[in-house]
Amino acid sequence: MIIFWNQISSNRKLENIKGALYVGNHRSLIDPIIIFSQLKEAYVISKAEVESYPLIGIGAKMSGVIFVARENAESRKNTKIEIDKAMTQQKSIVIFPEGTISTNRKTLAFKKGSFEIAALHNRPVIAFAHEMANPVSDFWYLSNILKQFYRTFSKWRTVVFLHFFNPIYNNDPLWLTSECEYRINQKLTEFQTNWNESEKQYVISVEKKEKLS
Repeated sequence: MIIFWNQISSNRKLENIKGALYVGNHRSLIDPIIIFSQLKEAYVISKAEVESYPLIGIGAKMSGVIFVARENAESRKNTKIEIDKAMTQQKSIVIFPEGTISTNRKTLAFKKGSFEIAALHNRPVIAFAHEMANPVSDFWYLSNILKQFYRTFSKWRTVVFLHFFNPIYNNDPLWLTSECEYRINQKLTEFQTNWNESEKQYVISVEKKEKLS
């Protein structure tokens, strides 16, 4: 299907599960656009600095995004309270537990905060994996946010692979965290078989440079 300039290949239409925690890998600042092409009712958790970004920050505030300053313990505590309140009211939450955008083939380690709330109240946790079909042009490699915006939004099409897993329930937040991270990485590996060899080698070379820096 065509969603604005995104061509999104999704495995299924989502059921209307209320009060769920949706968790996925974080590729770019357009991730919420991708996810909400399939998911109609939910609130996104985002790092506080996104609020100051041009265009995206305004849209985020208007859509009810819950901002968290991850380096601030009080902010993290208040965010968990807001997540708990929303899910108690049968509102779903979308969160990217890596905490930042990753351009590696596998995810960064997931943070367990939101999983603790889901585990405490036995809420459904729905993992999702999404991958860009053309990483060289679609990954957010540029440090200048305005240049990255231009690069992303000036393209006539961005192809994305998207997979939603079945809901899982568990009262152990560490199990939920590791299980979601494992499932998502397995699916990312599968999606990445669609990359051509030059794209794959480019991503690997960038990973190596990041490890050395």
